[in-house]
Amino acid sequence: ARLLKKQDLNQHLAQYPNPPENFQLQGWWVSGQRSSRKGDTGYYESLGNRTDLKPGWQLDLFRRASEVHFLNQRWQPGLRDLEIALDKTSQDAGTAGQQRRLRQWTEQALVLALARNDTLLAQKIYTMASEKLTGDQKTVFLKETRNWRGEMGLEVNPSAASEDYKDKIRAEVEKGHSQSIEPKDGIVQKEFIQASGTPLWKLWAKWGLALVKPGGNKNLIGYRALLEEMSLADDPEIQNDLAIRAVSLLLKNKLEKESLLRWVLDKDIHHLSGGRSLTAMSPLSGLARKKLNDPAALHAMLGIALLADDLRGIVGIATPMAQTGLTKREKLCFLYPLPRNGSIHKALSLSGNDPALLLAVARSESLFEPSVRSRAGALGWMQIMPFHFPNKGARAGADNWSCAAVSIAKGDGLLTENRKRYNGNPYLTLAAYNAGPGAVARWQKQLGGNTRNDIFLAWIGYPETRLYVEKVLIDREIYNWIISESRLNY
Repeated sequence: ARLLKKQDLNQHLAQYPNPPENFQLQGWWVSGQRSSRKGDTGYYESLGNRTDLKPGWQLDLFRRASEVHFLNQRWQPGLRDLEIALDKTSQDAGTAGQQRRLRQWTEQALVLALARNDTLLAQKIYTMASEKLTGDQKTVFLKETRNWRGEMGLEVNPSAASEDYKDKIRAEVEKGHSQSIEPKDGIVQKEFIQASGTPLWKLWAKWGLALVKPGGNKNLIGYRALLEEMSLADDPEIQNDLAIRAVSLLLKNKLEKESLLRWVLDKDIHHLSGGRSLTAMSPLSGLARKKLNDPAALHAMLGIALLADDLRGIVGIATPMAQTGLTKREKLCFLYPLPRNGSIHKALSLSGNDPALLLAVARSESLFEPSVRSRAGALGWMQIMPFHFPNKGARAGADNWSCAAVSIAKGDGLLTENRKRYNGNPYLTLAAYNAGPGAVARWQKQLGGNTRNDIFLAWIGYPETRLYVEKVLIDREIYNWIISESRLNY
């Protein structure tokens, strides 16, 4: 039912006119039925009314019928089918995934109505969903649509503005207020060079002194003494030396010395060869998971990640570490690290786009792992599809896709293409980077050409792309703060 071509599929379904009892098999049967009459809302509705179908698949069929109606500007039939689907979810029908997809489509139907300037229809959808959705789905729906209440002529619920830095950025991104993407200029380049040349050692020492309590064994006492000395040092070379001495104390008995030393040697060769030698995947995040209850060991591993300029390791270790001793913004400097030297730093310096944008994309795409390959086949630091590379990425040595500098250059080029295509619009540019320009054109057409940023973001048809665009834009703002405003001499 899921794989046969139309003529064979119709013959197959004629032999099996009734759905199987098993829930999963029933879903495949429904999928085959939809394929056989693609876009036929009347057929979807008749299937949805079958009493031998489980309620979750009935819900799903009416949701899909509603989508087709709305996309073809048949508003009233679409509203009717949406109401039937919402009635079923209010009766607790369907799996969590089916209910989530219905809630997401309801949000998008509301946005489509607003894009068409039909506030009355948007009001009806909002009121209907508010009454019929339950539990977590209702909570999320009310949160995701709060920005639209005023536009629908509904009372705006007063809410205290969040004091959290990241929440403030998210609110601005959701409202469509992200700044346009511009070519990198000399000021941005100078700020990146200055910020990336400012090591985090003093902040690392401050964190360690808060996490590693006084007393304990001889090594821990010595570790704290070196951290105290580092907190007073200003020379980067002295700071590096103190860091090496400090982590060496804990390498003796707390960490997996051999695997770490092999990997550090690998990283050294990579740096000394100017990036021409590829490196293995960082072991630090995996090792950190074994030391979650040992703050001293985690802090020492973070020092190793900083020494090795391992962005993935820095994020992977800092994330589970208690914030003790740091402000939220200070911890962000470890969660959004900058490369200090080497081929990655050079590639970002040579890029045509702002390093904050490229780092935000890489953080979302690969979490800074150069050799990762996604299930969809995307490759490397910037998760580039193979067809963008010569020979589909099958090149050895320094030109391989798993070299971060190669990936950055390719990603920078694709971002530049999209930046020019969409006149610097950050929402369209990033949606095209993730889902392709064809998908962006389809979504714009569905909106009637309306490209207002907040509406476009909410309408993006792939949930993963919508979350991706939002996340990258938030991360870009955080990186902009770290690069241009955090002159805190860490």
